[in-house]
Amino acid sequence: MEYQEIFDDLQLAKVGQSSNDDLLNHIEERVQHFLTYDRGLLLSYMYRLDIEEKIIEKALMNQNEEPISLTLAKLILERQIKRLETKKKYGSPPPIEGWEY
Repeated sequence: MEYQEIFDDLQLAKVGQSSNDDLLNHIEERVQHFLTYDRGLLLSYMYRLDIEEKIIEKALMNQNEEPISLTLAKLILERQIKRLETKKKYGSPPPIEGWEY
């Protein structure tokens, strides 16, 4: 799968041919930063990505040995992949100025 659009959406620098694991690591680093410095902004971003609050809460409550940052990063990546698949399937009209995300 081509992840360039996800890298672009998340404003990540892509180096060479990146894999799912590379992308997940990038996202996890950013999530960890926001968990440390601004949890509210992280949750706001997740809301803008259309990740339901109940899914976030469920993921956080079902913590096992996996770090919270990785759990949330997986939710973000999963949602971005779904958005990309939907965009490719149905196309997307040009964004309205100010409404892009």
